[in-house]
Amino acid sequence: MGTTWLKFLFHTSYAVTVIANVTVLFAVWPAYQRTRNRAFLYLAAALALGIFDTICDHTLGQADMAPVYYIPYRTVRRFAYFADIILLATGLILLTRSYLASLHKGSDDTPNV
Repeated sequence: MGTTWLKFLFHTSYAVTVIANVTVLFAVWPAYQRTRNRAFLYLAAALALGIFDTICDHTLGQADMAPVYYIPYRTVRRFAYFADIILLATGLILLTRSYLASLHKGSDDTPNV
């Protein structure tokens, strides 16, 4: 029972993560193309890396590897994760700053509703 449950969670996590990242990527990329706001570009890159991370974790990461391959693989995976988080944080900060700047420009004459 426990092993079956963990396998179910493993496969569900794979599906949910890839589907969510692809869905958001399909919303973020057109937003970047329309606005050329770098925040959307950083978010798109973070989402693409998130898809890469998830696919690696659920495919290559499950294979038995010799230590000579395992250490470089885990190193690349860890750096990809770092880049993913940095791009995501940068994109969210830039998007928040641009949104707040747009509110500040137009809020002098109109009340905040």
